[in-house]
Amino acid sequence: MDQLALWPDTELVPKMGIVVDADNLAHGLTALLTTQAVVSSRIPGCIPLPGEPLERHQLAVYAFALQVEIAELLQELQFKPWKNPRPLQADRIADEFADVLAFIGVLLYHIYHLTGLTPAILANQYVEKSNVNWERLNGRVEGYTQNDNGGWKETA
Repeated sequence: MDQLALWPDTELVPKMGIVVDADNLAHGLTALLTTQAVVSSRIPGCIPLPGEPLERHQLAVYAFALQVEIAELLQELQFKPWKNPRPLQADRIADEFADVLAFIGVLLYHIYHLTGLTPAILANQYVEKSNVNWERLNGRVEGYTQNDNGGWKETA
């Protein structure tokens, strides 16, 4: 796959804002949630069986587990500039990224069943937030200014 094909046309983005297909994103999140619910239902206490209560504390447990998996992904990406670099291992990176996705799937399941937030709602929120961030980065949102290091801060 051509790497540049992943990026939107740089001529159109400033005129149109971020263009994301929320429906496709919602379908992807649904597939992730559904797949992981099936896989994780074999792990005692991870995904409750039909009729079993969903424990609210599980959301925090799996959010923490996601942080651990992200840390393991960072290890594979060699985020420490002071260490001697070694060749990146695409198979190890892919494996750790798959673990991250697995825990996102478990979290999606718990979020949906505890709050009613569907993958479609989450996808639409992502699109809305991305558009706000795009506008902010282009100086079109009141209450934000760029600081000296290139980041953004609230001024209100």
